[in-house]
Amino acid sequence: NNDSVGHIIPFRLNIEKILVDNSQLKIKNSLYAKDINIQIDKIKNKPNQKLTVENIILKHPSITTYSDKNKKTKKTTDKKDFIDDILIQNLKIENATYKLNKLAGNQNLLKLNGINFTMNDIELTPETFTKKIPVTYKNVKFTASDLDYNPSSVYSLKTKNVIFENGNFSLANFEMKPKISRAQFVKQLDKEKDLY
Repeated sequence: NNDSVGHIIPFRLNIEKILVDNSQLKIKNSLYAKDINIQIDKIKNKPNQKLTVENIILKHPSITTYSDKNKKTKKTTDKKDFIDDILIQNLKIENATYKLNKLAGNQNLLKLNGINFTMNDIELTPETFTKKIPVTYKNVKFTASDLDYNPSSVYSLKTKNVIFENGNFSLANFEMKPKISRAQFVKQLDKEKDLY
């Protein structure tokens, strides 16, 4: 089939464990990750059958992505059929740090500390591949010890104990604080608006 990308792994494979310690990854002006420690357990593949991975565990990485308002996204029109069936039984991210920075000036917009994430039974198939979310999954849990969001020069948002689990969301100690005084705020406006 000329419209197929072929099998990712077209041969028999059986790997007990892969360990990658203290690595880093940089993708142009989009992403920088350091302190990457990955453990992958029990990778198995039989040709023309399901590729399975028991565990993928990412331990205490520090990840920064960059926002660029001028960045143009490339749209790909070349669609190939996906023919593999891939199952990842457990995906875990442990004690990560995430930052979103503006590319110009490296100003921090968002920071999350103490991130833990789990997702089970992640499956990518020819049927799911064409959907907006190209995988099916079960049991999602995301936690972060704290979140600091700086959407503008006027406000800062902070919270603790962010939890998202299977569609339920909670957080503690939510604060939305002005970064400037009322007088400074009024000077920036054509018409007076409320600071709060």
